[in-house]
Amino acid sequence: VMANAMVSDDEVAFDTYLAKIPDINQVILKTKADLSFTLLMLAAEKGLLRWVKKLLALGVEINVMNEKGETALKVAAERNFTQIVI
Repeated sequence: VMANAMVSDDEVAFDTYLAKIPDINQVILKTKADLSFTLLMLAAEKGLLRWVKKLLALGVEINVMNEKGETALKVAAERNFTQIVI
């Protein structure tokens, strides 16, 4: 639900769901390749700068790695989203 809200740029839905969870760092998504992604990784992968900023302001962990050793920063860099990397 939160991922869909981010991708569709629906801040109201995101905030509604956020109010229902105790710790945003516990939200883990599974990709089609069965990799674990945090919301920050998803925002970084999609180049969603506004959502990256919002998630950082909410205090998400930035150094979480998935099974391939990828962090949100690495994901953004691999996709050339320099506005997120800087």
